[in-house]
Amino acid sequence: MNFIKHQKSLKRINDIKIEITRDGYDNIGKILTMLNIKYTSFSGYFKCDIIFINCKGGYDYIDASKLKKYVENGGIVYASDWAGSVISTSFPNILTFGTSSKTGIIKATVNDTDLKKHIGKTIDINFDLPSWHTITKVIGSNVILTSNDSKLPIMVEIPIGKGIIYFTSFHNHVQTTENKEKIFQLFLLKKIEDIKNTTSLDTTTSNDNNLNKVKKTEFSKPSFSFGEKKKPTFTFGEKTKNGSNNK
Repeated sequence: MNFIKHQKSLKRINDIKIEITRDGYDNIGKILTMLNIKYTSFSGYFKCDIIFINCKGGYDYIDASKLKKYVENGGIVYASDWAGSVISTSFPNILTFGTSSKTGIIKATVNDTDLKKHIGKTIDINFDLPSWHTITKVIGSNVILTSNDSKLPIMVEIPIGKGIIYFTSFHNHVQTTENKEKIFQLFLLKKIEDIKNTTSLDTTTSNDNNLNKVKKTEFSKPSFSFGEKKKPTFTFGEKTKNGSNNK
């Protein structure tokens, strides 16, 4: 199913200012190009609505204090895998990482209500390279995807100040075309609603066009419950020992 059916919806997406760091082990720009979504290279000035930070994104320098201020003032950051070190520098103790050498396809549980409607209760996620960042602890997060294998979150949403950080343990561009289209289209439609305060996005055949926020999920060794309004701290088992970086 194609979420972006109408020219009006595409125009709203292209009204959003998007910047992306240089591609590295991830290449999010490739996905946006496939979806005909406009973006520019990361300028370092933080004069945009959304910044995508690729895993090991070339040699773009990201000022930690400016990134922190950008998010707290309403900016949105979407980062993958090793870009987590940038997030940790800007926001110490928000995320704690381990390392996994596991590669291949894993099953993941979809916790996001809207994504679940269009992609199902589970999704196949491809970990194409070893030494990827596992999330062992996260504060104030909405867990979007959880690994069925490790029971750890592999995609989270973290509200900070007026802004939001999204982090994925996996590389986005290597996912199947259908899965990455659905994840990114839904993500961008949610952000259109947040950024432009739109209330009627004509993107589905139903009348349920207002996209809900991601449900709060609270993990505990590692079962979870819904509905917590406070910002919990999630700790997921033993922290993985850091291995050598084989990427």
